[in-house]
Amino acid sequence: FDGEIVLAGPYLRYGQLLIIEAGEGYHLLLSGMSRIVGVVRRRLLAGQLIGLMGEVSGPDGEGRDTQKARDAVTPHLYLEMRKNRKPIDPVPWLAQGSQRARG
Repeated sequence: FDGEIVLAGPYLRYGQLLIIEAGEGYHLLLSGMSRIVGVVRRRLLAGQLIGLMGEVSGPDGEGRDTQKARDAVTPHLYLEMRKNRKPIDPVPWLAQGSQRARG
């Protein structure tokens, strides 16, 4: 969806946080990226690059082959959608976009 960046940068425990206003009271909150591409008030088009995920990194040594260790070092993208400041389920929105081209 098209939108406008309203916050981009480090925020509390979220690390790099990106908040996009998508209109009609909708906001997308994304964190987990190592780099955000864009600045506040920048207009975004659907499908436009907004950030980069970090490389897998973590402590060297034993224990890295456990699931817990892999989860601790694997990048994770956090997505939250809000309508009028209240969290909403993003699944219907993500399912709707699954028919679009990916890249």
